[in-house]
Amino acid sequence: MIRLEQVAKHYVLPPGSAAGGGLFHAVKPTSLTIAAGERFGLIGFSGAGKSTLLRLINLLERPSSGSVWLDNQALSADDPAALRAARRQLGMVFQHFNLLNNRTVAGNVALPLELAGVDQATVEARVTEVLAWVGLADKAQQYPARLSGGQKLRVAIARALAPRPKVLLCDEPTSALDPLTAGEVVDVLRRVNAELGVTLVLVSHSIPLVRALCTRAAVMDGGEVIEELRFDAGEVEPRTEIARRLLAASGVAHV
Repeated sequence: MIRLEQVAKHYVLPPGSAAGGGLFHAVKPTSLTIAAGERFGLIGFSGAGKSTLLRLINLLERPSSGSVWLDNQALSADDPAALRAARRQLGMVFQHFNLLNNRTVAGNVALPLELAGVDQATVEARVTEVLAWVGLADKAQQYPARLSGGQKLRVAIARALAPRPKVLLCDEPTSALDPLTAGEVVDVLRRVNAELGVTLVLVSHSIPLVRALCTRAAVMDGGEVIEELRFDAGEVEPRTEIARRLLAASGVAHV
């Protein structure tokens, strides 16, 4: 289970900036609970703060205030060893995949295991297993430059799954893909959740994508969660104007 307790993130703006200095509140105090095994979305227009909030979960962005909990353990940047151990339970798929072009597909997937000090025989076995699971066993010795966008995303998913995480954080994973390929990736992510029992947290501005994958989503605007939508109980019933605009822009029917 993931629990955020009044988590916030602000940045200090220099006096000569366009905003004239002061603080920029990327995420205002936010409390949120995501159950183990859930498929949860963070949605909103550009600049709403959803990607920053996602990165606060694994402390890639250090909270300015508040606390982050994973399975009743508080994550803290003050204990680097404990944070590294916790992050192995929190896989992440980045928007632009972040693959290393000088490493093969297998080498990219092996990287988090190598950094964790796993022995070579175990690394090789796990890489073989996870590449087969995402349907890329035949691409193990190729380099990222020779892959399609959908294949690169599958490599990124395989890399994130290699350490056997409990949670997979996905930041706009299908934004660069065509609709057909995006649909195939949604199927992979559903399998990650259903077959492996991994909790999914998905950031997206695409309501159809979130609706296809998630049962529940937090709507963000101006660094705040302004409401939650459920996608597993028939028609969506938004309460706020922002949520209605998001649904209308995506062509999703609502009441």
